[in-house]
Amino acid sequence: MLSVGTDLIEIGRIRRLMENPRFREKVFGSGDLISANILEEVDPISAELRINTLDFVLHNKNSEFSMINPSGIYTLLQERQPLTVHEYLDGVKKNMGTFYLDNWQNETESTIKMGAIDLIGVMDSTDFKGGMYVNVPAGVIIGEVMESAGISYELDNSLYSIPTSGYIPICTHREALQQIALAIGAIVDCSRSNKVRIYKNSTVLSEPIPRNRKLVGHKLKLKTLVTGVEVTSHNYVASAESVELFKNSLPVGTHEITFNEPVHSLSITGASIVKSGANYAVINVASAGSIVLTGKKYIDNTKIVGVYNAELLAGEKSNVVSAKKATLISDTNALDTAQRLYDYYQKRLQDEGKIILRDEKCGDIVTLDTMHNQQIQGFIEKLGINLTGGFIANSTIVGGSA
Repeated sequence: MLSVGTDLIEIGRIRRLMENPRFREKVFGSGDLISANILEEVDPISAELRINTLDFVLHNKNSEFSMINPSGIYTLLQERQPLTVHEYLDGVKKNMGTFYLDNWQNETESTIKMGAIDLIGVMDSTDFKGGMYVNVPAGVIIGEVMESAGISYELDNSLYSIPTSGYIPICTHREALQQIALAIGAIVDCSRSNKVRIYKNSTVLSEPIPRNRKLVGHKLKLKTLVTGVEVTSHNYVASAESVELFKNSLPVGTHEITFNEPVHSLSITGASIVKSGANYAVINVASAGSIVLTGKKYIDNTKIVGVYNAELLAGEKSNVVSAKKATLISDTNALDTAQRLYDYYQKRLQDEGKIILRDEKCGDIVTLDTMHNQQIQGFIEKLGINLTGGFIANSTIVGGSA
């Protein structure tokens, strides 16, 4: 029997609330919660890094969460407040992950609604300076991104040493990590964790989901046929020609100049370069006046590498998916990337429906009973989990016939 424990949602380690001993830790149990839902999603090819979310509605007792109550908890809450979530299953406490407060509102006088995001969502609001890389171990670049973001992570040892070449523009930390994950064939997820986990796609079959945990109403869908995948390979070559990158009068002080394409070999007059990278330069102006910054650009030599359905008949409609802006795809990994994406798109059976959750999580490979006494075997891409409604999840499983 599924049951909800009294510490379903815990809000802990609250820096600003520590000033008041009464608010060191606030625990919400089943008596406080009207509803609580977690959405977990994982993209098996890392075409995007999906953001997990937590949404819950509370009874607003004695106006302690009222926005206009100067002595209430609401006034002490901070954006990105950590929220730890637990669920009880047959008396066993299960960690459902750590989320960070993103929005909240008083729906009525007696209720408050809160929304939170996971660490990948947090990474989507901060910027990475990017850079140019030539045969750099993937783990080194990942370390740069995660250290810059200030985010804890775990990296599969088998992925660390993969040589990676190419370019990352100035972008969010989430976008930067996605570029790396796509290039090395990694999955990125932080479901039921307080860290970002970066790992290889599993081929190990998890426990099957039996028919007695599959609720009525499942829909089986055949996804659109993809007949080919094309990826653009990027080969960046340093140009020898010096060009003017910035010219202007600047006041005394430190200034950051950013570039819309990668550069190298910077030089400056009228100021000094404090720090620089392929996408930016931090300069110090000692005396106000004209500044001229020059440098050399990179030439991006591109080519298209593709994998196609060799059995496509004459006259049949082709449907080719392309990846053009993956700038860490080079000659060394273009074909492998195209093949990996093509193989994924050939898994066309998609089952959607409610299951009674046990230990299943996104990223698992499972078998599921389907129509006509048959089974599908696939990757759990999405789980919408109702924490207050019997640990039932709306699942999306993509795969093929078992």
